[in-house]
Amino acid sequence: MGFHQSYWDATYIKDYYEYHAESEGWGTPFDFASWMYEDTQQEILRKLQYFVERQVDAAFAIKTMKATSDDMWYPRRKELISAGVIVQ
Repeated sequence: MGFHQSYWDATYIKDYYEYHAESEGWGTPFDFASWMYEDTQQEILRKLQYFVERQVDAAFAIKTMKATSDDMWYPRRKELISAGVIVQ
């Protein structure tokens, strides 16, 4: 089981904006940036809520989001048990 942050390549972000700008009502790249910021916050909150609803330790939940997209965090079995992710 491994964890890392989500990542959007700059070219993909540009292409996404250009493809969806009209249908989403983004008049400028700044409108898109505002939407992307809000969407990212919502995604992080959804992930945290998933862990909290399953009574996973909050510090562990936060740690799952710290590894960069270039890296991967593989917690040890002991960490998974201690955090309440697995039971044995």
